[in-house]
Amino acid sequence: MAALKDFNEIDLNDAVELTANWRKTQKERGRANFVKSFRVSVKELEELIKQPKTEYVRFYFGLDENDFERLILVSVMAQDDDKIIQGEQQHGKDLYGKLNGTEYKVYDFSQPCPPICDPQSIFDI
Repeated sequence: MAALKDFNEIDLNDAVELTANWRKTQKERGRANFVKSFRVSVKELEELIKQPKTEYVRFYFGLDENDFERLILVSVMAQDDDKIIQGEQQHGKDLYGKLNGTEYKVYDFSQPCPPICDPQSIFDI
C-alpha cells in the first residue's frame, strides 16, 4: 500500500483494493447478502459535527429486527479534562443525551448498499 499523503487521504488504488478485500472476505464467509457501503447525507453529517465539542465522529454498526444493517453516528469529544488530569489515555468520549445543558443528537445513517448503490462504482466491481 502507498504511503498516506494526508492524514485522511489514501491512494485510489488502495481504496479499491481494500473494498475488494471486504467483498471477497464476506463471500468466502458465506455471506451472499452483505452491506458494502452506506450513503450519508451531507446535511445530516453537518448537523452532527456542528454539535458543541464535537471533534470526531464515531460509527457504530447496528442490526434491526429485520436483519438490516444500520449505521449509527455519534459526536465524540476528543478528551475529557478530568481523565487527562488523572493521566488516563483517551480515545474520545461519546456525546449523547443531555450533557452540560446540551441535548446531543444521535443519527441513524441507514442508507445501505445494497440496495442504495452506485452500480458503476469502481469500489463495487
